[in-house]
Order: sequence, then structure tokens, then C-alpha cells
Amino acid sequence: MPFRRIVVGTDGSDTAAVAVAQTVGLAERLDAEVVVVTAYGKGEGGDDTPLAVANGLLRDVRRLHPSARIETIAREGKDPAEVIVGAAAETSADLVVVGNRGMTGRRVLGGIPDRVSHHAPCSVLVADTAWAAILPSDEDPHARREVGSLLVATDGSPTAEVAVDTGVGLAEALGAEVVLLFVGEREHGEKVLGRTRERIGERSGVRPVVVAGDPPSRVLEVAAAEAVDLIVVGSKGMRGMRRVFLGGVPNHVTHHADRSVLVVKTS
Repeated sequence: MPFRRIVVGTDGSDTAAVAVAQTVGLAERLDAEVVVVTAYGKGEGGDDTPLAVANGLLRDVRRLHPSARIETIAREGKDPAEVIVGAAAETSADLVVVGNRGMTGRRVLGGIPDRVSHHAPCSVLVADTAWAAILPSDEDPHARREVGSLLVATDGSPTAEVAVDTGVGLAEALGAEVVLLFVGEREHGEKVLGRTRERIGERSGVRPVVVAGDPPSRVLEVAAAEAVDLIVVGSKGMRGMRRVFLGGVPNHVTHHADRSVLVVKTS
């Protein structure tokens, strides 16, 4: 399994706490280490976060998750996104987790999560934290949510196949089912998915699906129809889209998905 060290940021907010809880739950199932990082100093709004406060936030994380393998890091910096990305590079992280509401409660992939997603040196999990805001008052918003199914989008290109390998490997580790999706002409799609399944070998719980239409929109529509918990895409996009980090399909999916999205670093 490629994810052995996972970085997640916190500022003590409820949305950040949800992201940390999801990260810890994932790490425990993958036998991975969690690195929780927080920034101190001048923040985006000009407010000071003293080192003592930052260390207090990290102590709270360890107290809430006593059984997890957690390393905590407090770094001085004006830009929390820069601190998180720097920590990921310093610790040789395989994955960075950010909440899709942002650490300031903003809408999907605004501010900090957007910048982390574009500049992280590794794969990025944009974790769905919006659900916690609408839970009944008697339910714990920090409870861990399991991944029981995921969708992996591919066009058969080498970069997309890296995402397939990561997604299928993650599904095996989590005991999750996989929807292997191709968007485009049916005959070609069936050939692509046939080759992909031959390459990854016979695996239970992997179901190929071919649909026509616009790839970014159809990925989201199929994910909703299949009620998957996680969408997996490659960071370089899919054939026919702009081949830049978070361009095309990945960019659209991460900005508009109503569920968690894993953007696999494919270059």
C-alpha cells in the first residue's frame, strides 16, 4: 500500500477536527503514520496564533486519538497551506489530507485546501467534511466514516493507470468495492477497461462501467448514482483534457464533488 505517512493540517476548527478524525481512521486501517501539522504566527486574517496555542491544539489531537501513531509538528508561517505543503515535503509524506470545506469553513476547495491541492508534493485526499455540519445534535461530528466503495476514473493512459493501481490497492486494503469508470465511446471503453483488468489481474469487487458524455460531469454523475464514498482520479487529468496538475477532470471533480476525492500524484 503506497500510503505509509499521511499529513493533515489543523487549526483547531470543527472542520479541521473532522479531517483529522478521518485521517486517523484511514491511517489505522492502512497501518500508516499520521503527521498532524499546525501553523503559528501571523495568519491570513492578521491574527496571531502563539506557539503555546499551536502546541495546545496538537496536545488536544493526541488526547482525542490516544491509540493512533501520531507525530505532531508546529511550524511558524503566515500561510497555513505553505506550512502543510512544506511539512509534507520534509516528512516525505505519501498523502496529504485536507477538508473540502477548508480550515476556515469556506465552501468546497476554497482557500487553504485549494492551494494545498495544487502544490502538494504527493497525492492529496480532499476529505468530505461538509456532512458534519448537518448532523443531528446527538451524533458525533468527529466520528470516523469508513470507505466501503470507490470510483476510479481512467482513459487507459499511463498516468491514469497509476491512479487505477493506487485506487485498486487502496480498495483492497480497505476491503472496499471499486467502480472502474471509462467515459467515452463504448467499444473503445470496453477495450480499455478490458486491458486494465487484464493488467491488474483478477480481483473481486472491481466492476467496469462505460458511459458516454463529458468526462468531468459524468464522473460526478456516476459517483452519485453508484453512491460511492470516494472518487479517485490522477493529478494529470485524462486524455483530451489539459495535462497540468489538477487540470481538466481532476480540477472539476475536486471543486464540485459532494464526496471525498483522492487526487493521485501521477508524475
